Amino acid sequence: MLKRISLLTGAFALVFTLSANGQEYTDARALVEAAFEKAGGAKWESVESMVMSSSMSIDSPQGEMMGTAKLTFVYPGYLHARILLDVDDGSGMPMGPITQVMTPDTGYVQTDQGTQSMPGGNGPKAASDEMYMLRDGGPELALEIAELDGAQVYKVTATSDDETSMHYYAMGSLVKLAKEVQTPGGSTWIHYDDYRDLDGLMVAHKMTQDMAGGMKQILTMKSIEVNSGVDKDKLFGAKDQ
Repeated sequence: MLKRISLLTGAFALVFTLSANGQEYTDARALVEAAFEKAGGAKWESVESMVMSSSMSIDSPQGEMMGTAKLTFVYPGYLHARILLDVDDGSGMPMGPITQVMTPDTGYVQTDQGTQSMPGGNGPKAASDEMYMLRDGGPELALEIAELDGAQVYKVTATSDDETSMHYYAMGSLVKLAKEVQTPGGSTWIHYDDYRDLDGLMVAHKMTQDMAGGMKQILTMKSIEVNSGVDKDKLFGAKDQ
């Protein structure tokens, strides 16, 4: 009898601990607000630019490619990506750099073969997804419980006129685990790992992107610079920069 009482007391203590230290969210905005605060909160509002230098691996049906990438974000709306892959161009010569540029008005991809124009407006909407989701007039948010990699997680669906994205958060810590974006070519997933503190900002240092066609791209950060004085005119001016 005493053993049974002890077990019941332990169970009630566990329930009380979970109730006191944890919170079950039923409102999407409240969850996003809490996740935003845990990731740095208002500190994100001062982020004007971010430069990420990383190693890169690309797994495709044709095999694996290795290389490096330098991603420069200027918020909102601007992305400059310079990629070097350790492969040849088919003639035994190293392939040249791949440059992708996105601005609010235009975009392009530049390779050894030339330059291809892209539509504008596909750059980063804010320094933090959560900051964008919480802004006045932002996307409509909906919350549900889902499963990711065998564990229950919070899933927030953000719907706007031009995009629908799904954001997955760990139930206990509210760490963002993944993001899913619906595109004309299918869903694109980004998984986030190895979070580190950068002057109060929690930033993932490993990102794995699953793309349509069976391709997987892994970025492992070597360095991340915040507000390092990006030359915006040089990066986003003429196409030959």
